[in-house]
Amino acid sequence: MSWPTGGGTMGIPESRQLEILTQLFTNRLMNAVREKLGVSYAPYVYSTWPVDLAAGGSITAMAQLDPKSVPIFFQTADDIAQDLIANPPSMDELALVTEPLRQQVTRAASSTAFFMSQLEGATTDPSRIGTVRSVLTDYTVTTPQAMQALAARYLGRDHSWRLEVMPEAKEKPGTR
Repeated sequence: MSWPTGGGTMGIPESRQLEILTQLFTNRLMNAVREKLGVSYAPYVYSTWPVDLAAGGSITAMAQLDPKSVPIFFQTADDIAQDLIANPPSMDELALVTEPLRQQVTRAASSTAFFMSQLEGATTDPSRIGTVRSVLTDYTVTTPQAMQALAARYLGRDHSWRLEVMPEAKEKPGTR
């Protein structure tokens, strides 16, 4: 299930905040799928944000499921998206996401490769330089209301599209 977002260098701080939102979504989706289906499939939600294009990003929720569980997955993902719009996450729920992101960014920022990737394209788009200064705060500082606003902006019920890839039905021997 996927929802369109945006793109471009001006939206880099927002794309980083979407990372927090998708981690919140992933945590909720994982718990709900385990509860509803009684199995530990590995659903996850991720965000893409093309910096070289003004649009084309997305938030996508995915899982490999038994074919009969696909409608439950879609309904569950939609319910979570709508709940994120209607109810902001708690500060404790945010901390479960932002602290691991803080650790991940802090570790990554100890290498020059991290900064090279952050500055990629800055020779033709100098605005990318300024976004390096805010990388840690963009990934780790937010409010429940900011997450609710992002959810409302991107996760609307009528904005998603769905794709299911189902196995072909096997022919039973002697049915030809």
